[in-house]
Amino acid sequence: MSESPAPSRRMLIPLVAAGVHVALVIATWGFISLLVDRDVIDDPAMGPLIGPLAVAASAVVVVLALRRALVTGRPGLAALAAAAIALLAMGVVIGIGGAIGHGDAAWLLLSAAAAFSAPFIPAAAVLAGLSVVGGWALSRASLHDPR
Repeated sequence: MSESPAPSRRMLIPLVAAGVHVALVIATWGFISLLVDRDVIDDPAMGPLIGPLAVAASAVVVVLALRRALVTGRPGLAALAAAAIALLAMGVVIGIGGAIGHGDAAWLLLSAAAAFSAPFIPAAAVLAGLSVVGGWALSRASLHDPR
């Protein structure tokens, strides 16, 4: 009986890296929240979905950056781009959430500035870059059992 073909690594590895990224962000935000004794999103007007939407935006950035890194073979540049773009994407999501929650366009900048000044969003951006490098390293690993 023939063995079934291995699943395409073209999308599998970026999706696994994005899943690991989401788990790392949740764990890191939990530890930081305990250390600084502060909520991740401490503005009640933003609602409960802004944090998960921001993490989802960073996960999409990880998928796209890792696919680019797998094509070009340069994970360093893709990781730096992923960190920067994830930082901006999360800031935009939180800014839009603050503006909608407060009903005032001024909160677009105020919410984003508050998010950038807290340690949560920059930590998630660093994890986005590390997830791209980790996913690229996973793609370079041998998938065969050495025994």
